[in-house]
Amino acid sequence: MRRSSCLPVVLTAALLSGGCGDDGREVFSDTGTSADGGGDADAGPVLDPPALPSLTPCPPGWREVGDPARCDPWPESGRADCPLGEAHFVGTEGCERLSSPCGDDGWPVDAPTASGTLFVRAGATGFGSRSNPLGLLVDAVAMARLDAVIVLSDGVHEGIPSPRSTSLELGDVTIMGCGGDTIVEAAATSESVFSVVRGEVTIRDLTIRSAVGGAIDATTADTSLILENVEIDGAVARGIELGNRASLTARRTTIHGVRGAASIAISGTGAPTLSIDQAVIDDVEGTGIAISGASGSAEIRDTAVFDLTLAGSTRAARAMQVWQSAQMTVERVYTEVSRDFSLFAFEGGTMTARDVVIRDMAAPDESWGKGLMASRDATLDAERVWVQESKLGAVRAEIGSEVSLRDIVVEGSIGAAPAALIVTDAGGSAERVFVTGASGGIVVAGEGVVVDLSDFTAVGLRSNEFQVGGHGLWAAIGGLIRGSRWSVVDGRNAGILATGTSSRVEGVDVSIVGVGAPECDEPCAISPVGIGAGALSDGVVQLAELEIAECTDAAVQIFDLGSVSLQTGVIRDNPIGANIQVEGYDRSTLTDDVEFSGNGVDFDESELELPQLPRGI
Repeated sequence: MRRSSCLPVVLTAALLSGGCGDDGREVFSDTGTSADGGGDADAGPVLDPPALPSLTPCPPGWREVGDPARCDPWPESGRADCPLGEAHFVGTEGCERLSSPCGDDGWPVDAPTASGTLFVRAGATGFGSRSNPLGLLVDAVAMARLDAVIVLSDGVHEGIPSPRSTSLELGDVTIMGCGGDTIVEAAATSESVFSVVRGEVTIRDLTIRSAVGGAIDATTADTSLILENVEIDGAVARGIELGNRASLTARRTTIHGVRGAASIAISGTGAPTLSIDQAVIDDVEGTGIAISGASGSAEIRDTAVFDLTLAGSTRAARAMQVWQSAQMTVERVYTEVSRDFSLFAFEGGTMTARDVVIRDMAAPDESWGKGLMASRDATLDAERVWVQESKLGAVRAEIGSEVSLRDIVVEGSIGAAPAALIVTDAGGSAERVFVTGASGGIVVAGEGVVVDLSDFTAVGLRSNEFQVGGHGLWAAIGGLIRGSRWSVVDGRNAGILATGTSSRVEGVDVSIVGVGAPECDEPCAISPVGIGAGALSDGVVQLAELEIAECTDAAVQIFDLGSVSLQTGVIRDNPIGANIQVEGYDRSTLTDDVEFSGNGVDFDESELELPQLPRGI
């Protein structure tokens, strides 16, 4: 059955301009070549193949796996589940203690002996010496002088309660314990376990726990907080909250069990500064790390964030996010099971990512579950990234954002998303991208949207449960994909597509082999086809130095004022070389030094079905 002469199913009328009209079209170049397959029949194409992503050499402690080579931050046995007081950091062999246990006397083995050191043992009634300790941490804070050290014994201690008149006001204080043996819990009247007002406060070698509020509140301007070997085991709403111009330096820190709608493990608003090395964040009802503010900045290294869940009506379950013009740099980062976005930049935020692994983005519905996302004038610069099973796309840029991608590997992103890489009303570039087992390679959509794409490989693409997707490159709604060295092998529906007025694909050194029809259970609800390169509804495809071979139905399809220009290459071993559903189409645009070889028929004007594409992008 012939479809309507206007493109159905592919995109809704609201998304796609262009439609029925006369046979007029613009042709990319006037080849002046006959339509009988002119060119040297003995000369096959000599294509410059795409370079594969270069994710090696691996960072220290990471191991090389697979082909193309990528880097796994965990040993072959995988990421370990560690008991309290221990952590498996990125790039290490397994669980390790955050700090040394207490000595036989219950004090840290490295407790200082200098005068002015205050000792606290829960329940004691002394005056602060090691042999006659205080009983409450809040009393030690009240007695502490500048640069004082407060030493906590093993056991459970009460934190620094609100109001802030009794919180850490002197600053330049160090509070230390002995890891999992020393636990500080929220006071009955406290909103946070520690409330830091000013100065520089160092907290190290202890565990913080709260069932009534956050773990650490440092929302006062110009506060400096240093954490070393600290475990936050449970908090409400916020694990660590930073305010205007506050700074956090964290080394070997773990945070888990943060609860409450829109909770955040580490939150910085009002232009704070974050520096995080070796952290593990897991089991959070919300977001791992978030920073905002025009002068806000975060540097996050050797950090793992996983097992994030949605709480209540919130939609925020993101591993890391930057917004309101702040900047975030992440290096050697692993994320797993985020139910919203993994790395998210929006509202003018800038995300720079290097050596990142993203696994198992689990979308609760068809609107969520993306790997890297830039939205609303954000900037995303990512290199050496490996994404596995991101249900709604590995990378997405939209609404005025700019994206720059280098050395990207995407595996197994099959879901409702139209492609692994999606750029809509944004722009940017991508180099050395490898996509396999996804429901599409790249889609670029929006009037004036341009993506420069070089060294792109897509292998084993698959349609989703609705029999749509599986294409290699798709330009829609006026988008433009341009570049060189593209390879699409074993795709579905179409290798390359341009659909809609002003939509264009322009490529050099292009190989499309083995595009098949989408899989479906019998009887199929559609009549599936497999097309190499298609130009539909005023779309334009321009390819030079090309090979299109072994497609299920046709190497080329032209429909509803679409236009295809081919220069130098071969169309071989397809049932149909070119299916042309435009009356009076000039076949010379397909035959400029292009060999047609081994096809069932070189040219065909039958009403062949069209590739199936998603209804929206």
